[in-house]
Amino acid sequence: IKTCVTVVLCLATSLALAQAEPDEQARKALAQADYARVIALYGPAIAAGRNLSDMEHYRLSIAQQKAGDSVAAWKHLRAALELNAAGTFASSASRLSDHRASILAGCEKLNVPGCE
Repeated sequence: IKTCVTVVLCLATSLALAQAEPDEQARKALAQADYARVIALYGPAIAAGRNLSDMEHYRLSIAQQKAGDSVAAWKHLRAALELNAAGTFASSASRLSDHRASILAGCEKLNVPGCE
């Protein structure tokens, strides 16, 4: 039984590390303004149907907005806010507000008012 517990703990730790690694890479890529890499790093999780966290959705939203895809950015910002209505994933309320305004302005340019 002790061996089984050890194996289960090792597998759980490995899974947690495997999931954390792309998120850490995405955080660094976003800080380096490598928006295409952020989007690519979350692609496999999305394709596998994994539910993203509020922070992952927010990072994707920022990357997609900076990459010029306001509609996808809006989708991920809304998903982040559905998971965390207070928006505490953002570094400040003003940054969140500015990001939202930037997305909506991008949607207006695409003639997609409100991105809805």
